[in-house]
Amino acid sequence: MDLKKQAAQLLQMGYEPIPIKPNEKYPTVKNWQNADCAQLVESWPKDYGIGLRTGQKVTAIDIDVYHKGLVDWAVNQFRSLVDGSLLCRVGQPPKTLIPVSCEGVEKKFTSNKWVDQNGTINQIEILSHGQQFVAFGIHPGTGKPYEWDGDLLAHSLPTIRRSDLETVFQGFDNQAAEKGWHNLTQAAETAKEVTATRSRKNSSGDAPGDVYNRSVPLETVLEHCDWTHCQGNYWTRPGKSKGISGAVHGGVLYCFTSSTCLDAEQCHDAFEILSRYEFSGDKSACSLALRQEMEKVC
Repeated sequence: MDLKKQAAQLLQMGYEPIPIKPNEKYPTVKNWQNADCAQLVESWPKDYGIGLRTGQKVTAIDIDVYHKGLVDWAVNQFRSLVDGSLLCRVGQPPKTLIPVSCEGVEKKFTSNKWVDQNGTINQIEILSHGQQFVAFGIHPGTGKPYEWDGDLLAHSLPTIRRSDLETVFQGFDNQAAEKGWHNLTQAAETAKEVTATRSRKNSSGDAPGDVYNRSVPLETVLEHCDWTHCQGNYWTRPGKSKGISGAVHGGVLYCFTSSTCLDAEQCHDAFEILSRYEFSGDKSACSLALRQEMEKVC
């Protein structure tokens, strides 16, 4: 069956098909969230994959996890909780997506984000209104077709409660913590609290460290100390070619690794990072050097 016919059949089943450009994962159709799917199917472009809009007929459990054992654990957890049989779609193994029916999910929500020992982000996402997933087509990363372990066109969506999704999220957190992964979500919250506290104390201070933190972007200091920007607000430590070693939130770096002169699982501002890398952690020496530089400028 060609993709246009598949899209037409899915439309008849109550799904909302959206054309996906070859080698892409996201719709290029303008305002696709509100587009008339019947019209889209009628003019379906040749060789375009099929995305399915979530939120009406279908909710999607997107297990965006790179550890096969943990993916298998999550799938088995969901299988034990749904009313009906599961159907799984795989694009880039072992990551897995499960279409379900779930009342009370009005928008996307996610588990905590966890970074593993390879510096890779792992989480489970629940896709609803305003989201979509690719059902049929070629995965841009693997160059291979998305695969299902059954026939979506003959499948009856199982139902699951939101509370059960949250139960699996808690179990996922426990599993990730046991593996020694770092909780990015909690790191962001900790960084926000630290930033708020330090801002109240140092927003107008005239100590060299306070002035330095207000004047020099944290990212500039990280680059000076040979950290590499990875993606978003994530950074890779010196001596490592890829992966996440720390996250920047509100003017501080939350460091995950113990393989640097910074403290693991702690927040560091620009002045602290400079003092660790340039003055072996001697803040007094760092302050003196900064004060001398300030006097030269003045």
